[in-house]
Amino acid sequence: MTRTENHEGFITIKEAADMLGVVPMTVYRMFDRGQLNKHKDRRNNYSVWIKQEEVEALLVGPQIESR
Repeated sequence: MTRTENHEGFITIKEAADMLGVVPMTVYRMFDRGQLNKHKDRRNNYSVWIKQEEVEALLVGPQIESR
């Protein structure tokens, strides 16, 4: 069983950094700025997970409505 099999729909900080093309420290800064939410594993308070859809939304960028 891989690490992410128990966390379907969630990715690690490293995976998020790779998707965004940044270093992991930038992901931590994004937590501090409120750009991403972190979710801690209840069984292990040291494991941090990020919803993959939040990272994908950052890649798409803000949606602008046309008038």
